[in-house]
Amino acid sequence: MKNHYIRHGDVSFHPVEKATGEIIKHNGSFVVEYGEVTGHKHLLKVKNPEDLEIRKDESGNYFFVLKSEATISHEEHKTLVIPAGTYQKKIEREMEWFGEATVRQVVD
Repeated sequence: MKNHYIRHGDVSFHPVEKATGEIIKHNGSFVVEYGEVTGHKHLLKVKNPEDLEIRKDESGNYFFVLKSEATISHEEHKTLVIPAGTYQKKIEREMEWFGEATVRQVVD
């Protein structure tokens, strides 16, 4: 398995062996993440709703099983194609060096 992740702004999709957790219902599109400041969204879409399985585990991690390629779009980023596969969603983090030197999620 290739270990290359796909980055779309501050959201990234990391290949994993399997998805765990409760199945989340959807209609072929799913808002992966909302921007806290702008209200913009990262929207994942597939042509056929049966080609996407979404799972959320007890820790709040999201997993996406794509049986065919999907697109991810956002108002401020280029639309990307995500190949079929199983992915875990992660959010970019940054170090706050001038405060208390803590790691925090990037806010878009």
